[in-house]
Amino acid sequence: MKQHTSYELLISKLDEFIRKYYKNRLIRGSLYVIAILAASYLVLAVTEYYSFLSTTARTVIFFSFLLVALVVLVVYVAKPLLAFFKLGNVINHQQASEIIGSHFPNVKDKLLNTLQLKSMSVSAENNSLIEASINQKIEQLKPIPFASAINLSENKKYLKYALPPLVALIVLGAAAPAVLKDGTTRLVNYNTPFARKAPFSIDIQNKALKALQNEDLTVNIKLSGDEIPQDIYLIEGENRYKLDKKSILEFSYTFKNLQKTQNFRFFADGFYSQEYQLSVLPNPMLLNFEVTMVYPSYTKKQNEAIQNTGDLSVPAGTLISWNFKAANTQELDMVFDGTSQPSEKKSESSFYVSKKLFKSTRYAVETRNGFVKKKDSLNYSINVIPDAHPSINVIERGDSLTNKQIYFAGELKDDYGFSKLTFNYQILNKDKKKIYSKSVPISTSQTDERFFYDWDLDESGIAAGDEVSYYFEIFDNDGVNGAKSTKSAIKTIQTLSKSEIDKQLDSKRAELKDKMESALRQASKIQRDAKKLNDKLADKKTLTFEEKKQINELIEKQKQLEENIREIQQENKLNNQQNSEMNELDQKIMDKQKQLEDMFNNVLDEKTKEILLNLQKMMEENNKNLTREQLDNMRMDNKSLEKELNRMLELYKQLEFEQKFQQSIDKLDDISKKQDNLQEKTKDKNSDAPSLKNEQDKINNEFDQLQKELDDLQKKNEELENKNNIENTEKEQEDINKDLNNSSEQLKNDNKGKASESQKNASNKMKKLSQSMKDAQQQMEGMKLDVDIEGLRQVLDNLLKVSFDQEKLMQQFKGLGINDPGFNLLVQRQKSLKDDVSMIRDSIFSLSKRILQIQSFVNKETETIDQYMAKTMESLGDRRTGEAAGYQQYVMTSVNNLAVMLSEVLDNLQNQQSSAGKGKSKSKSKNQKPSLSMLNKMQQDLNDQMQQMKNGMKPGQTPRGQQSEQIAKMARQQQAIRNALQDINREQNKDGKGKLGDLDKLGKDMEQTETQLYNKQLTQEMLKRQQEIKTRLLEAEKAERERDQDEKREAKEGKDQTADFKAVFEQYQKAKQKELELLKTLPPGVSSFYKTKINTYFNLLNTGK
Repeated sequence: MKQHTSYELLISKLDEFIRKYYKNRLIRGSLYVIAILAASYLVLAVTEYYSFLSTTARTVIFFSFLLVALVVLVVYVAKPLLAFFKLGNVINHQQASEIIGSHFPNVKDKLLNTLQLKSMSVSAENNSLIEASINQKIEQLKPIPFASAINLSENKKYLKYALPPLVALIVLGAAAPAVLKDGTTRLVNYNTPFARKAPFSIDIQNKALKALQNEDLTVNIKLSGDEIPQDIYLIEGENRYKLDKKSILEFSYTFKNLQKTQNFRFFADGFYSQEYQLSVLPNPMLLNFEVTMVYPSYTKKQNEAIQNTGDLSVPAGTLISWNFKAANTQELDMVFDGTSQPSEKKSESSFYVSKKLFKSTRYAVETRNGFVKKKDSLNYSINVIPDAHPSINVIERGDSLTNKQIYFAGELKDDYGFSKLTFNYQILNKDKKKIYSKSVPISTSQTDERFFYDWDLDESGIAAGDEVSYYFEIFDNDGVNGAKSTKSAIKTIQTLSKSEIDKQLDSKRAELKDKMESALRQASKIQRDAKKLNDKLADKKTLTFEEKKQINELIEKQKQLEENIREIQQENKLNNQQNSEMNELDQKIMDKQKQLEDMFNNVLDEKTKEILLNLQKMMEENNKNLTREQLDNMRMDNKSLEKELNRMLELYKQLEFEQKFQQSIDKLDDISKKQDNLQEKTKDKNSDAPSLKNEQDKINNEFDQLQKELDDLQKKNEELENKNNIENTEKEQEDINKDLNNSSEQLKNDNKGKASESQKNASNKMKKLSQSMKDAQQQMEGMKLDVDIEGLRQVLDNLLKVSFDQEKLMQQFKGLGINDPGFNLLVQRQKSLKDDVSMIRDSIFSLSKRILQIQSFVNKETETIDQYMAKTMESLGDRRTGEAAGYQQYVMTSVNNLAVMLSEVLDNLQNQQSSAGKGKSKSKSKNQKPSLSMLNKMQQDLNDQMQQMKNGMKPGQTPRGQQSEQIAKMARQQQAIRNALQDINREQNKDGKGKLGDLDKLGKDMEQTETQLYNKQLTQEMLKRQQEIKTRLLEAEKAERERDQDEKREAKEGKDQTADFKAVFEQYQKAKQKELELLKTLPPGVSSFYKTKINTYFNLLNTGK
């Protein structure tokens, strides 16, 4: 036990040594650490204080210092300290013995042997000897103090390393604490930029360095101090930006489109400012939005969805929906004119708002989040277009041929279409409260529509003398507020009374007669000028400039005359139209009016144009002889025209007289009826005398007006060449007037009994006068008919005598030679025959001015006979019997044609006389003209005769004897057919459209046949041409039938359309067609804005602006 204790004591002494050993190392290490760290800190702090190292350098130094400190502490402090507490890697007893032996050499081996023996004793079985040896050695080692081998005071020598840095730190800390403080601060804040203390200071003027994401922030600074730099730069990371200089002391810099928080500092004149931080806050912002517009259905606009467009223009009643996509947004509101409307949040970033708008508004979109309570957005506006009133523009035009037709062409406009268009009128003098309305068809789907309306006053129940107001009213298709309407300008018309219409017609008739007389004078002057110029050219060899000038002037006069005649034709047509509408005409008068109108329309023919063209051509070719010939043709043509105009003027006056006479009878009957009715009222004892007197005064005034018309009728009769035998009724009129005045006077005195008696007497006398006038009218017609029939018979007898005499002379001339003594006697007979023809011509002309049925070509035919008679005499004077025979043949043909035509007229007059004798005075007395069907049959008969004669002749044989007479008769028949065809051509193809084919070419082919027949030529080629003539006549007949069917069909479809109606309607159709073509070219996707612009453009085109 003792041994064990001694060894343990030895071990404890060794352990004590080990502890002191490590304690010594800990003290020494601490001094090393103090020296190293203090010196390093002192150097680094001073260096940083004066050097202002960069953040990178300070970062390296800071972490290097920490690494060195850690290494030094671990090596010099931590390891000895752990070993002191027997932790970690600690030296063992043997290592300790060696260290002790190094201090105490005499015990080194003993101490090691003791420890080795102890180890051996543990493993040996018999260890008593070893134990004894151990104890011995322990006893020897007891006096030796192992711990004294370690002298702690020796560590004082290391103070020389630790004390200087510590003293330096203490001194520096006491003398210049800022050096250590600032240097340490900057080193510890190694990542914070620090600058040298500048001789100026930088003050940021912004209240806070905060901004919203995606926005800009302007940093404003102000300098103060002793020295102010010229320029200042902002340092952001590696980037350097120059600040904007606002003044000497003020600078600014704008951060654009901030996205994240960032640090920065300023630099100027080598000095850096402290580092600042700019905080970027989440910005509640709109990313995009979609606007959906649901338009009212009546607008027919397709619903739209547009992206990112806030300013809108929509119709009233449109439902608008907004779908917003936002970022960093918790709430979204829309503010309409100051009133907030919260949105419906569909998702984290989606918001929805809808609103139906009826008026224009402004709105804003506000977004919010936890950082921003109210974020203003751009303001937008919505232009709500209220449904506009429709507009209407109407142009009206009266029909030039009637007072009972008014044509309206108008244009309608609306923003979205129409519901209906009505035409409204009031008859103010009958019932002011009643409004008549008629629907006008239009296309309701269009926004720009044209319409046409034909207002028939008769169909509307408007009588003569009525005062009527009228207007159009257009209704739009507003489905929000209800249909709105716009009226056109309200216009008023006063229809003419019966007396006003009569006065107007009388004025127009008088004007027409003046124009006809003026045209007569023009035609007469052209005749004289043409003859004078022709006589002047007889002595000229060629045409001079002066003569050409006179010819041109003559041509211009002729054209002006034709223009005046066309004007007369148009005015006569207008007068007839109005006369037929305003007056109930007797059928005979209507028939005569129609025949006279046809005569007016056919007074000009194509021959006149042909003469003018030939005259112009011959003049330009300087062909004097042919020019003279055309001048003579012009003279003869104007002579015929003058006679025709003279005839028409006389017939017009006669027709006017007959119509006025009939109207006077009708008015007298009407006044008589009114007087009878008033007499019945007067018998009533309860009737009002003043009212009766007013009615009587009106009847008196009407009779006074009738008396004036009867006086005017006498004057018109005096103007006629063939005056009518009418009785003087002044005494009867005076008696009626006395009774009428007496009746009015008795009513004034309230004596109804005597007034009624006077009224009855007046009425009876009026009836008697009316019957007297009717008898006179019938007597005049009968006498006129007798005279006309007798005159026609005499003319026909004379024509037949001339025809036979001319044929006899032709045969006599053929049997005589030019030197025969009897030749001159035959020439004298031919001259006598020429004089007879002149007398017949005058008689026919006189008859034509009395008999309306005589066709216009009759007087032209008489001029032709005169012309060929003159040429016959000229040829006979020069002994050219062959040429004279041809002219004589032409004379015979024309005479025969006249006889045929006048014979037809005589038959008609005799039939009319027969009908009148049987009491059928109202039967028609129209001259029946040959139709194409009749001409076709006549042509077929003629072709058969020619073919039969050709078959009976030998090849090369010339017709002789009776065959010659048959050929001449065929020629006359062909000429008659040609003349009738020309009349049909003038009548049927007068519109210039040639619906019956080229009848002019057909007439020329017939004329060629006539010439060959007169020359006794009957060839196969001629027969072939006759068949072609027959074929073309059949084609013309077929075309005539088809046209008649078309006219009947059109008559069934509706009333006749006047030329004015067609002109106005055609203009309307053209404007409508332009719109249709525009609609066809517009793609369906064109917006309403551009459609409006396009419509405006085409409207400008249509109006010619």
